[in-house]
Amino acid sequence: MDLKVACGVVAFLLLFGLVLTCKDQSQPTKAPNVDGMKTIDEFYAEIKSYPFEAPQARRDKVINNYHNLEVGMPKEQVASILGEPDYSRLDYGPKGPGAKWLGSHWTYQLYKRSSSVNIYDPSILIFFGTDDRAKWIVPSAIEGLTEKGSPTH
Repeated sequence: MDLKVACGVVAFLLLFGLVLTCKDQSQPTKAPNVDGMKTIDEFYAEIKSYPFEAPQARRDKVINNYHNLEVGMPKEQVASILGEPDYSRLDYGPKGPGAKWLGSHWTYQLYKRSSSVNIYDPSILIFFGTDDRAKWIVPSAIEGLTEKGSPTH
């Protein structure tokens, strides 16, 4: 991965943290929807050794169908295009006692060097709003794929 891509990923992570801390406090506070997908703990429990690499057929499906994803798609449609995610997480922010539910995100992990977070591990994150529709689609360390939408969409 070249320096430009690495800097872009770091900038994305910093921007996402900033967005979470600056999010409008007047957004809905309804209870989060449970989507029935695996949790991050369930995903990690399935990994028997590192490095982890998704099967070739899964990697091909996710990468080759990425161009079919669009901002505004419901979770069901995303799953019909890419398959089920490796895991789903609820997103809250800003950090602290007044944190509000912002939505959720799905992770498609194509490769993972270790159990630690590594921005160089190829993955796709799809952030959904409280309406369960894609608002930001972010590939990381996958050449040729560009993000769609934005954290404030």
